Amino acid sequence: GAAAVNQGLEDMGIESYIKWPNDILIQGKKVCGILTEMNCELNIINYVIMGIGINIDLDKKDFGKELSDKAISLKEVVGQINRKKLLGNILNHFEDLYKDFIEREDISKSINICRTNSILLGKEVRVIRGGNCDVGKALDIDDEGQLIIEYKDGRLEKIFSGEISIRGLKGYV
Repeated sequence: GAAAVNQGLEDMGIESYIKWPNDILIQGKKVCGILTEMNCELNIINYVIMGIGINIDLDKKDFGKELSDKAISLKEVVGQINRKKLLGNILNHFEDLYKDFIEREDISKSINICRTNSILLGKEVRVIRGGNCDVGKALDIDDEGQLIIEYKDGRLEKIFSGEISIRGLKGYV
């Protein structure tokens, strides 16, 4: 999902970055969030539902004081945008990436897009689990899509998307 949105925006000349695993940022602010819901059994995925929310036509004042330094709209970045073209771009990229997964169980193209366009890799981040917070460096995204964190004591950890929240040391990123 994030790879498809990133590439769909790029097709329109809009530079964006991926905040692992499911946010798209422009100018360091969130422009898109992606939520997934999965129903599965032991070895079978019954279905996956993906929701993609993109801030398209909002003014800065629409975010309010609480979000104005964390969120941005495409309108703020490029003015009016052709929504149908953007949606078409995203869906075309999504289809290509999905076909790789379905036909060959290959997610390498998606992972490489996420690595190349990551806003976190190489940065110090806070890893938040419930009430606990650890600080480490985001090193890489492995071939399965897990974020690899190195903590100050040298310990490495692979993090799955559903279990934690990642924040920058001085804010969202």
